[in-house]
Amino acid sequence: MEKDCSNESQDRTWHTSVAGPEDGHIVLLVHGFPLSKRLWDQIIGPLGDAGYRVIAPDLRGFGDSEPASAFSLGDLAGDLQCVLRDVGQWDGRRRVTYIGLSMGGYIAFEFYRRFGHQLHSLVLMDTRAEADTPEAAEGRRAAAQKVLDTGHAGLVADDMLDKLFGPSASPALKQEWYDIMSGTSPITVAAALCAMADRPDSYSMLPSISCPTLVMVGRDDAITPPEGAGHMQQAIGSNANLCVIETSGHMTPVEQPEACANALISWLESL
Repeated sequence: MEKDCSNESQDRTWHTSVAGPEDGHIVLLVHGFPLSKRLWDQIIGPLGDAGYRVIAPDLRGFGDSEPASAFSLGDLAGDLQCVLRDVGQWDGRRRVTYIGLSMGGYIAFEFYRRFGHQLHSLVLMDTRAEADTPEAAEGRRAAAQKVLDTGHAGLVADDMLDKLFGPSASPALKQEWYDIMSGTSPITVAAALCAMADRPDSYSMLPSISCPTLVMVGRDDAITPPEGAGHMQQAIGSNANLCVIETSGHMTPVEQPEACANALISWLESL
């Protein structure tokens, strides 16, 4: 059974979707930018039905969360530990599986740096380990300032929409996510853009990732292409597997939800 819930902690409210038995292995689903926990709507149920305790939060400032400013990806990683504790009744002794898409993958590297000993396994979905180039970082900061100046988060949605989806995505699906992205607080969008621009390079840490890792990517992902995902899997080493989802762009959980869920469950059951 799937449900939405909210918990208050440290003057912050966590808006979270949960599913599956309370004593099941914890699977944490972390959405990308500028999205929400709705990214996982068609993944939560199958994982819960397979016996996993699934926790999918809205990150600080996104979805149903209050607008937020001036945070780092490390701050978001710390938030996720609070979510696990407050929503998942997690005591730190049960290791968890972290599944992160795009920016959720960037946060995964921060989570691993801080709490890697608490991870059972890791899924890096439609993401990359490299830091932004100086030009890309400056572009993010310029976009952040433009969003703040205009008060219109839709500027980012306008720029990102066609890059997010593969060629087979329906206009209705694109419109649904355009509306979600445009509805994000401009303050949050700007803060997240700056946080991503400031993130450190994580490629050099890939060989140190010791937990079982799945690198998943859409065949038609134009933002983080399969070639880069393959390099990431090779850099992690023998404990990593690569899964390419056909007929999908960067938004694998909504473009090909059945294939995505089946691949995740199959991999988790193999561990």
